[in-house]
Parts: sequence; structure tokens; C-alpha cells
Amino acid sequence: MQASLPHLSPSTGLLSAFMRQLVDADASASIQSADAVTEVMLGLMVNALGGDLTDREASSIRHQQLQAVKRFIETHLDDPDIKPAQVAAANRISLRYLHALFESEGTTVQQHIIQRRLDRCRRDLSNPAMRHRTVTEIAFAWGFQNSTHFSRRFKAAYGQSPTEHRDLLVVQA
Repeated sequence: MQASLPHLSPSTGLLSAFMRQLVDADASASIQSADAVTEVMLGLMVNALGGDLTDREASSIRHQQLQAVKRFIETHLDDPDIKPAQVAAANRISLRYLHALFESEGTTVQQHIIQRRLDRCRRDLSNPAMRHRTVTEIAFAWGFQNSTHFSRRFKAAYGQSPTEHRDLLVVQA
């Protein structure tokens, strides 16, 4: 018995043909990349079967996925080795889709990670209770691995060096 897909969109034909090819493929043939096959299959299925999702619902799903990704990043900011590929894998989405989520925000995943780390460092540098910690200690605690790189990034983002920022707060107090 052969099942057929409803003709909701032009993608239905592509999905059907792709699935037939997978079934008809020689079982002993090696697949170069299971991830690539999975990505194509999921993309075709979403397009073919998700035709009844409204733009608003699709947007809401993307928003929820983006928020989940951002929560994951927030909890791993202190990991100096966090990379977009790890973020994508942890959230069970493709790297390509992860980049698309952030593209809609006008930034990249890596830029978001760096900005959030800078924000955390700025917060700690502004906190009188953190005065005992050096600028480098604070930077390293939030995933930066090079104090010169951190200082350059901080100054570019906030218009003053981390030390100037900290000293200005003491003068104002």
C-alpha cells in the first residue's frame, strides 16, 4: 500500500520524490552526510506539510526558538570555547538555521555571544562588590581568553577602556 501526501504546496512533490529516492537507494551505499540528508528532509517536510501554519504562528515558533537559544547562550557565557556549532547542536537545530535566527536580529551568533559577555563584564566592573577582582579576572570569568582583545572590544562597545569605566564610577560615587 502506497501512501500519498496531500498537495498543499509545490514542496510536496519534491518531498515525495526525495522520499522515494531514499527508499529506492541501494542500502549498501554510504551516505556522505546524514546531517545533510536530515536537513533536506526536514526542510521539505516543513514546507510541504506546514502549509497550514500562518505567518504569525511561524514567526512565533522562530521567536520561541531564538529565545531558547539565547537562554542557552546566557547559561554558557563563561565557557570560552562556546561556538555556534555547539549552540546549534544543544538546541537541536542546524547551524544554518541558527545563523538565520540571528540574521533576523541584524547580528550573528558570535557577535551576540561577545556582546552578552561584554555586558556581563561591564556589569561586574560597575559593581563595587567586585572591586577586589582585576579587569582580567572579570574578563576571563565571562569567557574572554585575552585581556588585550577584551579591552579593545570593551572600548569599541562603550567608548572607554574597562579601567576607565571602573575608575569613572569611583569618581562619581
